[in-house]
Amino acid sequence: DLAGAADRLAVQDFYSQHVLPVEREGVWRARLADQAGTVDLLFVTVGRQADTPINAGLRWAAPLVVFLCTDDTKRIAIDAAAKLGLGAGQARIESVGSGEDAIELYRKIYEVWRAEKEPTNTVVDVTGGYKTMSAAAGAAAFVVPGMRASYVRTRQERYHDQLVWLDTEVRTLQSPLTVFGEIRRETASELLKGGHFAEAERLYADLWREVGHRPDS
Repeated sequence: DLAGAADRLAVQDFYSQHVLPVEREGVWRARLADQAGTVDLLFVTVGRQADTPINAGLRWAAPLVVFLCTDDTKRIAIDAAAKLGLGAGQARIESVGSGEDAIELYRKIYEVWRAEKEPTNTVVDVTGGYKTMSAAAGAAAFVVPGMRASYVRTRQERYHDQLVWLDTEVRTLQSPLTVFGEIRRETASELLKGGHFAEAERLYADLWREVGHRPDS
């Protein structure tokens, strides 16, 4: 096993040949067990950890996967698409330069989403890339209608100075805008101001039930 490996090279070999396939199969099986595992469009931010975009692609079945990378990580994105078996019409590689401009990445996500006819079941995996990339991708997932965010969670262990990722799991992030009802609260207020009392009452009732406190005090 990993703990009994003789050196760093042995750790790398054992991990790639025995551990990594099991980790990936676990992620893939999680998709099969989840009725919501099939989505219309998948965005994946790509950093220097090659397994992250692959795990995201395994977890979410999408007719189009858009890899958001920097100039430095474009090769990793291309390799991830190849390892996932995605053809030219199934994968797009979108570079955002240095990855430090959050507005550029947000705009890229929004433009692709619009070009794809605004699908209502879109996932944005925010695990890889710079923090600015994750922040921008998360903002898009929380704000653009029909989007949600996910991230790859792993347990990191080190053997002979070689870092490995174990117990891989892809989780969905809840949007605070949805959880706490800010968007629906504003909508209900506008309905109330416009005299649409019945519609406003229904929306306020939903907010009361889901959020757990009176939406507007």
